[in-house]
Amino acid sequence: MLHRNRAVFAILCLATSSLAAPGIALADGHIEVSLSTPAVRDPSHPAMVAVRIENSGDKPVSIMKWDTPFVGFGGRLAKSIFQVHDERGNEVFYSGSWANFGRLTMDSFITLYPGQVLEKELDIGREYRFKPYSTHRIRYVLNLAHQPDPDVVSGAERASFFPSTQTAASSSDILISIDDAAYVHRSSAEGDELKCNAQQAQTISRVRLATVERLAAAESFIRARYVPIIENGPSQVCV
Repeated sequence: MLHRNRAVFAILCLATSSLAAPGIALADGHIEVSLSTPAVRDPSHPAMVAVRIENSGDKPVSIMKWDTPFVGFGGRLAKSIFQVHDERGNEVFYSGSWANFGRLTMDSFITLYPGQVLEKELDIGREYRFKPYSTHRIRYVLNLAHQPDPDVVSGAERASFFPSTQTAASSSDILISIDDAAYVHRSSAEGDELKCNAQQAQTISRVRLATVERLAAAESFIRARYVPIIENGPSQVCV
């Protein structure tokens, strides 16, 4: 009788553990990303891609929005988020914009709740210098290691941040073929809209020159004030 009770108890324990196992596997939020091309290809937009981000776990996950195409930036990418290589494996130059988002506040993140999906189609022909009559390999890797800057985010604000147990989520590679040289030239011209005009370039040069002059003045001050003390010993007193 005793042996039979022990056997029944062992079976119950095994059944309970097997039922609990799936719950343990989904104990954290899990981000999955995918990259695809449209089912119907538009020859006038051969570099159209569809990005999909899904939280397939059972806990929320916060991701930095600047690493996604879901930022309102005039329909353009805020920074390079795709890995693009040509047929020889060379990295394709990114010609889009680079947003200076500064220190990471809570506004830099969006939260995906369990089962939530974000999707978007975009033309990356304006963002990368594709070569005509060639095939390119593209991958999307979402960095999940970013966290709010503790120097600008309080503990109370950080309570609404949900870190991921993953460091990154990667899509599979997709291939894009560019068969139209005119499309490449047109996209390059549109990318040139992001370049500085003459006035902006002049302003940047003026600020750069002023910065160099201030650095030179600071270096001269430090040399005049402190180098003699270092070379001759502490006989001189700093004022």
